[in-house]
Amino acid sequence: MSQLIKNRSLARQAGYGLLEWILIVMTLAFFLLLGFRLIPLYTENQYVVAALKDLVKVDEKLEEMTDKEIIKRMENFYMVNNVRSDGPTKIKIDRYEDDRVIVTVDYRAKASLVEDQPLVGTIELVVPFKNHLDSKFPRECCKPIKD
Repeated sequence: MSQLIKNRSLARQAGYGLLEWILIVMTLAFFLLLGFRLIPLYTENQYVVAALKDLVKVDEKLEEMTDKEIIKRMENFYMVNNVRSDGPTKIKIDRYEDDRVIVTVDYRAKASLVEDQPLVGTIELVVPFKNHLDSKFPRECCKPIKD
C-alpha cells in the first residue's frame, strides 16, 4: 500500500513546463540586456571620476591652474581613455574668493533599451551622474557637494 502511494505522488511531480521556461529565459534575457546597456554608462563615469582625481595628483595646486588648463587636462584624459559620453562637454569651474575652486561634471547618460518596436516603441534609460571636485576637500572627490 505504501509503495502504491509513493508511486502515485512521484507520478504527479513534474518540473517546469514550457511556459515557465519561456518566462524564465525572457526574464534572464531582459536583465542581461539591461546590464549590457547600463554597465558601459557607469564605466565611462568612472573615467570622468578618474579625470577629476587626476587633477588633484598634479604637481601644481588646483587653485593655481587656469580654467583653460583644467579643461585641457581633463579633455586630454578623456581623449586618451576614449570617453564618448557627455561628461567632457559638461565641465563647469567655479572660483570663490577664498581660493576655493569647484570643478563640476554633471551630465545625463542615455542608453536605448529597445528601439522602434511595434508594441512598446522606444525605451531609453537615462542615468544622471553628479561629479564634483572641491579644492578644499580633494579627498572627498567626485561626490556631490553638500552646501
